[in-house]
Amino acid sequence: MTAAQFLREVKNKEFDRVFAALYGNSEERISAQRQRYINALESFGSIFGTDRQISVYSAPGRTELAGNHTDHNKGKVLAGAVNIDAVCIISPNGGFGVNVYSEGYGQAADFDCRYTECSGNEKGTSQSLVKGVCRALKAKGAVLSGFDAYVFSDVAQGSGLSSSAAFEVVMARAVNGEFCGGKYSPVELARAAQFAENEYFGKPSGLMDQLACSVGGVAAIDFADEENPQVRKLEFDMDEAGLALCVVDTGASHANLTGEYARIKEEMCRVAAVMGKDFLGHSSKECLLENFRQVRKSAGDRAFIRAMHFYDECERVRRRVKAIEAKNTEDFLQTILRCGHSSFEYNQNAYCASDAASQPVSVALALAQSFLQGKRAAWRLQGGGFAGTIMCFVPKDEADGFAEYMDRYFGRGSCMTLAMRKYGAVKLSKSIV
Repeated sequence: MTAAQFLREVKNKEFDRVFAALYGNSEERISAQRQRYINALESFGSIFGTDRQISVYSAPGRTELAGNHTDHNKGKVLAGAVNIDAVCIISPNGGFGVNVYSEGYGQAADFDCRYTECSGNEKGTSQSLVKGVCRALKAKGAVLSGFDAYVFSDVAQGSGLSSSAAFEVVMARAVNGEFCGGKYSPVELARAAQFAENEYFGKPSGLMDQLACSVGGVAAIDFADEENPQVRKLEFDMDEAGLALCVVDTGASHANLTGEYARIKEEMCRVAAVMGKDFLGHSSKECLLENFRQVRKSAGDRAFIRAMHFYDECERVRRRVKAIEAKNTEDFLQTILRCGHSSFEYNQNAYCASDAASQPVSVALALAQSFLQGKRAAWRLQGGGFAGTIMCFVPKDEADGFAEYMDRYFGRGSCMTLAMRKYGAVKLSKSIV
């Protein structure tokens, strides 16, 4: 349908059931999403024209439930898609030019889809991500044409909820839908998105973020064979468990932290090399302990304890999956707390050792603990760490009070109450619900 037709149907509330499924079924959330889409469709129309044939795609942000910094070393992860997202309105233009505009940022990409090599001055830009996705899909055999797109997102940058992965994945899903007949799987699209982030943008992330955004729901992922990761979706009803997921944004930026993230992977790989492997996931905790002295001598003490974190964290993923399947909320919460302590104490990614005076994540964790200690709750750092956000599972009837408490310190709106989203990257259609 045209942009004008899509806009009319949104205004007529014909997509309200879709919005309820993706974002939550309260009238407040549905109304907010309706207006969000109206604004974006009007912006698309003002840039590219209201008579253009369009499709609309969505990819969620994600939260990491267990498996902190385990994906890049062939470990296990438990991740969940959340009800915030990046959305792409896309229209093939019949030529070869790729034009992508991003809400609030202006033109994010402008290139010829026949030439998708990445120049050095593009690294770290949105253009590099779009180019990288196109390059990865072309390498798989996709035949691309030019397109115009408008992207809008409420996955805040630096929030630890994978804003970049949501952007990469929604672009991959849109290109897949418009030019590839939808033939590439969620795993293949996640790999295309990871390629864009690793090789073109320049951030050495694992595959967990992109895969969680692409697959959706709550997913247990085993990266032992990263070319073919094993993904198992789980049923997890937070309402039934009496919990709310609160994510607190400390307001600290992830900018300039790529080196800190990279060092975690590098140190874990150095330990693996002592044991004759490329990655920790290809060895074992028993082998680590057998090589105790040599690992400390060759890789250093921090690398050793980060490896200990890796192996124990993978075991916690297994326990968390078991707790979800058994609907054992108490064990679920206790495992979150243990994950948090391990990340802080052993993986050491709550703050940068080189700048110990700045510890926004540690401050947020201390405040959360002060409020939640002794309650049926859990708290831990979120995602890559060092800055950004923490995640807390809070009793539902105390979520508003907790948000008010954290907002008092970090600013109004810093505490977001989110829900799990069962849909991964999808094309918006009234038939998806």
